[in-house]
Amino acid sequence: MAILSILLKVCAYVKVKQHAKKKIDRSFLLIGLVFGFLFGFSKCVNIIGSNGLVSGVNGLFQILVGFYIAALAAVTTFDGSSRGYDMDKPLLFYPATLLGDDGSEENINRRYLLSLLFGYLACASLFVYFLGLFCQIFSPVIHEFPIAYVGIMRFLFCIVYCLIVFHIFGSTLLGLYFLGYRMNVNNKYSDVPASPKE
Repeated sequence: MAILSILLKVCAYVKVKQHAKKKIDRSFLLIGLVFGFLFGFSKCVNIIGSNGLVSGVNGLFQILVGFYIAALAAVTTFDGSSRGYDMDKPLLFYPATLLGDDGSEENINRRYLLSLLFGYLACASLFVYFLGLFCQIFSPVIHEFPIAYVGIMRFLFCIVYCLIVFHIFGSTLLGLYFLGYRMNVNNKYSDVPASPKE
């Protein structure tokens, strides 16, 4: 159990509270749910067969895992002080907090937020890749089940798979925003309205 607890620390990003993260999580989980229902009910969509949904997504994640690990390395070594961007200070406009094991919340800095983000993305991508690989390997066995059970399993798989995949996509866009834009912008400037009162 201790090893499992250590491995689950990589997924601590899901416990982060931050305004932009919350909006993106809600939006992309809703999109994932919609696509999950569409794929689950549609019999003409190729899910785990050759050149199907899982095969295409796995091909993408083979590339993305390396990108996430490289981004994680970049974040841990980035020094933005020359641009007025201090990685070791909390976010100025939309603060981020992390829910601790004891239920308390602590403000986290940019470096910690991005490290959690890309660590989570790398871990989640590996999980999705092996989930898809597992389903492709055992698809002949699955198709031996009664047709009613196969339909239920297909539907549930599409829902869970699309929720995870679209959450990864949304989180990736947030990470790209921070890497491609905010890490090069002085802390005094914001491209968003004043922090909403929530």
